Amino acid sequence: MKTLEQLQAIRDQIKRTVANRAIVGDNDDFVNVHMDECGINAGARAVLSAINSELDAQTLNNVRLTQTGCSGACPLEPIVDVRRNGVVTTYSKVTPEIAKRIVVEHIVGGKVVAECVCDK
Repeated sequence: MKTLEQLQAIRDQIKRTVANRAIVGDNDDFVNVHMDECGINAGARAVLSAINSELDAQTLNNVRLTQTGCSGACPLEPIVDVRRNGVVTTYSKVTPEIAKRIVVEHIVGGKVVAECVCDK
């Protein structure tokens, strides 16, 4: 059985996760994971989870985490779009490890992870 403190910690974590998935406004920074069938089969669920965990670890409450469907680029899945300071960067073949780098290097550090940028 969980203690009251453990249950409150779980509740707080869920609240942060839900807040991070709120509707994105025109000027909001976001991370968007393509969660279509191809993306999910390529590992997008693990990528989404890694991004969510790293956003939480970095306490980035000003970046929205969203999901979308098919991008039409199935061989490049999992695909992640990042809008930071009004500029959208698309990453392809993202792994959970790369996802964490995207959060730390691009979102926090402001440096695009160039070797992972999609070159459709």
